[in-house]
Amino acid sequence: MVTIRGRYCSLSWLTGEHPTIVTEFIPPSPFSCFIASRGTPVVPSRLPQHPPQPPGALPQNGSAQSFATGFADQPVILARLKFHYLPTRTYAPYAENAQAWEPSSPPWSVDAPAADINLFKAFNVHSGMVVGEPTIATISPESLQHYPVALMTEVGYLDLTPPEAEALREWLLRGGFLIIDDFHGPDEWHHLLHTELPKVFPELHREPHNLRSGEDACFELDGKRFSIRDIPPAHAIFEIPYKITDVPPVIPGLRALTAYRCYETSETQSEIKGLFHPAGRIMIVINHNMDIGDSWEHAFDPDYSNMLHPYVKPAFHLGINYLFYGLTH
Repeated sequence: MVTIRGRYCSLSWLTGEHPTIVTEFIPPSPFSCFIASRGTPVVPSRLPQHPPQPPGALPQNGSAQSFATGFADQPVILARLKFHYLPTRTYAPYAENAQAWEPSSPPWSVDAPAADINLFKAFNVHSGMVVGEPTIATISPESLQHYPVALMTEVGYLDLTPPEAEALREWLLRGGFLIIDDFHGPDEWHHLLHTELPKVFPELHREPHNLRSGEDACFELDGKRFSIRDIPPAHAIFEIPYKITDVPPVIPGLRALTAYRCYETSETQSEIKGLFHPAGRIMIVINHNMDIGDSWEHAFDPDYSNMLHPYVKPAFHLGINYLFYGLTH
């Protein structure tokens, strides 16, 4: 069993064939008033700083490698997933945000390592817990079983292999929580919903006659209904520990901002959708037409911090909420 004890709560999870997560809130504590009042915690005005690092600093080999931030003796809660990908977006090669990827800079590595390090340091400071350095992990049962939360970026280029899809399915059904960030436009959404997620859940239905109001897709397992739909603004994931007032927030990346706009494609609506378990738990949080990782990565980069300044605070609040939700559900 791995346990993290902080000012606000105690979190434990069991690794192995059937990992589970156990949460114990510790009253009285400063955190209890945040739950009751749904207020915003008073936090330090500046997050811990970690300067951006070049892509060459990213670990490339092995099933799981840390970013070597000096917290190696602490439990690791977050893994960035290394996945098989399309070198070019063959399904929509002429779309406005299409690009080609080199082996030295794959899509799964976008914003790393600075984004991951800044987020985990912010979580340590603002949650009252101390967690280990972020990690890169392959999508395999042996690797995933150690992490309750995982991150995937640029899933518009995702090309899951059958073993990856099976491992991801088992991990999600056993309690894993996946954060998807930095994919944009209708083509990439269609690719995720119609090509990649059905690899993980072949039962997935998208036909209108199978869907209820507000659902993008659904499927049944053992007679229970799973669905992909918008996460409502009043959901706990937007309330604890920070209340996110504008849902979904507009958090553009540098690519959009340098083009003097807030979206990377002509689709101008941020979306935060979830894959919901029948018990109500969100298994996957899907940030569409958003690039939260850029604000994490460049929060302290003097060349970009002024440009990203309006989006840094909501991006970190959202990221901390995601991590806390993944640990407590």
